[in-house]
Amino acid sequence: MLTVSLKNRFTGGERDAYDAFVARATSGNYAQLGDYAELATSDRPFSASYFLAYDGLALVGTALVLRSHLGPLPLPFAQVERGPVVDDLERLPAVLRALRRACRSRGVARLAVMPYFAGELVAGVESVLRAEGFRPDDDPAGAHTRTLRMAIDATKGADVFDGSGRKTLRYELKQAKKLGVTSSRAQGADAKVMVDLLNETMAAQGKAGKSARFSEALANVTARSERIACFVSRDRECPLGAVVVARTDKRLHLVLGATTNARRPFSKMSPPLEAAIAWARTHGTEELDLGGIPRAGDTDEKRIRIAAFKYGFSKDEVTLVREHVRWG
Repeated sequence: MLTVSLKNRFTGGERDAYDAFVARATSGNYAQLGDYAELATSDRPFSASYFLAYDGLALVGTALVLRSHLGPLPLPFAQVERGPVVDDLERLPAVLRALRRACRSRGVARLAVMPYFAGELVAGVESVLRAEGFRPDDDPAGAHTRTLRMAIDATKGADVFDGSGRKTLRYELKQAKKLGVTSSRAQGADAKVMVDLLNETMAAQGKAGKSARFSEALANVTARSERIACFVSRDRECPLGAVVVARTDKRLHLVLGATTNARRPFSKMSPPLEAAIAWARTHGTEELDLGGIPRAGDTDEKRIRIAAFKYGFSKDEVTLVREHVRWG
């Protein structure tokens, strides 16, 4: 029988143990890191709580639970983005049951989960979810069920951009360097450049930009975290592009990207992502996860453009577990 807790804040050394567990797990994803909670709740109507499941003294399952709110009032809906995380796939049924009981005791009637397993493991994980009463939620505009991955293992050669499929990418990166583009890590208040670029893009699309609360959260997280980082590229001190990335022990995740609307003869988001990859490699990271790509037949122009950028880095598609929902 697992011993579990669902709490709004960590005590003692729980945060370090929680993040270390997520970071080393095969199914660990940035959206389950403790440091991500502040970003996740900064511009969406969620509150965050942390689920921990122990077998004896061993931590065997975790989840960052996002509870929906209407103003100050909690709603009976919660989701676990790219989780829960388990140390062993065989533990998933017990962890799911414990998570559901813990959430139900807090008044949650609808729980959405999406364990971060990929490839040949997807069918087995979705079978477990069905057996536990969860059903897939196939919203075409919802959580992506395909991603692109790219090996960046430092032991496999100095140039991770080798290969005929990255010829255009290599050319553009060289062009950027020739034109004096530099990229560096932005921490604290410096990371607000990312928000400025996001808002520039949003304004051009006639959409509302990111909130001041999100900007403050990004500054806070990048100032303290060694797993979530922002990188910015500049041309003559003018910001051109920025990325927010997060790393687990073995995998670097592209979380957000933004560029200025000013034209340049290269992809403006490639230089900061190149810098982020170099940073992650110093920590022993072996793989880049470029994030979701559209489903086949998706006609949304924005998603198609973002996917085209990602395909410049890798064309290795990986299938992910779909979001699954259970009522009651």
